[in-house]
Amino acid sequence: MTVQESHTAGNSEHSIFDILGRCKDFLEFNRILGLPSKPGMPDMPIYDYELKVLNELLRLDGTPKDKHVCWLKSRVLGCSWCMLRIMTYLGLDELAGTQMAIVTGNRVELSVSLISTIKSWFTRNHGYLFGTKETVVQFPNGTTITGYPGRIDAMRGQSFSFVMADEFAFFEKSQQDSVIDVITGFIQKGDPYLVLLSTGNEPMDGMDKIMQEDESETIWHRLKMDYTSNAIKETLAIFIALCKFISAAMSGVEIHCCIAGAIAASRVLKRGQIFWAF
Repeated sequence: MTVQESHTAGNSEHSIFDILGRCKDFLEFNRILGLPSKPGMPDMPIYDYELKVLNELLRLDGTPKDKHVCWLKSRVLGCSWCMLRIMTYLGLDELAGTQMAIVTGNRVELSVSLISTIKSWFTRNHGYLFGTKETVVQFPNGTTITGYPGRIDAMRGQSFSFVMADEFAFFEKSQQDSVIDVITGFIQKGDPYLVLLSTGNEPMDGMDKIMQEDESETIWHRLKMDYTSNAIKETLAIFIALCKFISAAMSGVEIHCCIAGAIAASRVLKRGQIFWAF
């Protein structure tokens, strides 16, 4: 058996997974699984921008962009957490019994951390223990989410229902084109959900190139969310706290979603002053 549940009195085997698989929507799913929280702080809600991303991913217009999202975002918004929740939500319902993948470049520790986060929701909140290795989580309905650090070639020859590349802009540049080639190759196999997620990094890296593609040619719904976006203003307190600890140049790249480093940051400071006044 690859998955084991702790013996909690009164709980039937797999009951939490059955309940989550029948949720009427994403909000109910998160309420039952457990809302995000930090030590010493009350539970946080599911924000409007998280629902916007989900709706963008599920939107079907009959175009090559369907089910493909490239999300350039600010730090500390909880975007990786949001996407892991979406993967879990779909994996217990629409995509039950399928394989999903999380691609993390050469960062083994990130792959382990993301899988550990998913497991913790069930272990901490519902007493469920997983017997899988540290880069794999398997649900009782057969859905498997696997972290793929290192060689992207390990994914070839398989079929996936959902692939997320986390912090894609920080993959080695030699890897970025290969990752795009491999994950878009799955479209012909099974039309999976594809997500590229990252804060900004360098000019003309893989993320920047996609954000600059012509709208008539790109296969990606492109989302850009920084702390000046209307969808993000509800998290203003996080922005203010973060600005106290980072440099002006880093603010440009990781808070305002600029790509071009220090040059762009000098312009961002002026915009940031206006935002602070707001």
